[in-house]
Amino acid sequence: MEGRFACEVESQPDMSEPGNAPPLMPDQGSQIEERFLAFLKGYEVNGHKLYKTIHKALATINFGDMSINYKHLQQFDPILANTIHIFFGSVQTNLANAAKVFLKEEVGFQCENLLVKICDRPMPRSFMPLKDFWSLPEHHPSEECDIYCGETSLRITKTTPDGRIILLNLLKKIFGSFEKGNSWNGDWTIADVMVCLETYEVEIIKPFCKKCNYATMRHDILVVSTSIIPEFKCGGRFPAFFGHLDCSLRNFIIESSHCRYMEEIP
Repeated sequence: MEGRFACEVESQPDMSEPGNAPPLMPDQGSQIEERFLAFLKGYEVNGHKLYKTIHKALATINFGDMSINYKHLQQFDPILANTIHIFFGSVQTNLANAAKVFLKEEVGFQCENLLVKICDRPMPRSFMPLKDFWSLPEHHPSEECDIYCGETSLRITKTTPDGRIILLNLLKKIFGSFEKGNSWNGDWTIADVMVCLETYEVEIIKPFCKKCNYATMRHDILVVSTSIIPEFKCGGRFPAFFGHLDCSLRNFIIESSHCRYMEEIP
C-alpha cells in the first residue's frame, strides 16, 4: 500500500475584502487603463450600462468629475479594485486617461481636466516593499546585543518587533491562503512582498496559481526559507531557534479540510 496526495483544489480567492486580490503595480499603467476602461464600458445594472447612462446625463451640464463606486469595481474587477485601493495616488493619471477615452468613445464628450473620484473607498494605506523596509536602520528584522553574567558577556542575535510581527503576518497570509484553496506555487520572492506601514500587514503582489495542492504549498513555504528567513541573519548568526524554524519549514507537511491522502494498491 502506498499513500499519495491526490487532491487538487482550483484557486477561488475570496475577493470580498480589500487585499485579497493581488494588485497590479503602478508601473503597469497600460494594463490599469485597459481594465478601468473595460469596467466603465462593461459594468451593468439591470441590463443597462450604468456609467454610460450617468455620464450622458452629466455631459449635458459639462460636469468635469467622474464618481465611481468602489463596490462596483470590486464586483467587476477585484484586481483593479485592490490596485486602486492600495495605489490610488499613483494611478490617478491612468484612471483619468481611461475615463477620457470612455467619455469620448461612448458619450461623445471631451473633458481635458477630468477628475476621477472613487466613492466609499476603504481608508488608504501606505505600502513599502518589505526588502526596502527591513533595509532601513530603524526597521531591521534582527539585531545584535550583549548578554552578561557577572563580568562575562556573550554577543547574540535577536529578532526585533518589526521582524517578528511582519514574519508572523506573512505566515498568517500564506497559511490563510492555503485554507481558502489558494497558492502561489513558489512563484514569488521577498521582492514581491509589500508591507503596510500603518498595520504591518503584508501583501504578496503575485497572482495565485491555478491549483493548490501539497506540492504548490510546499514551494511557497520553501520561499519563506530561502528568501525571507535569510534576512534575519545578523553578525553572521541567526536569532536563537531560527535554525529549528527553518528546519520545520523545510520539512513542512500540511493537512487541511481540502487536502487528503488516498491509498493506492500497486
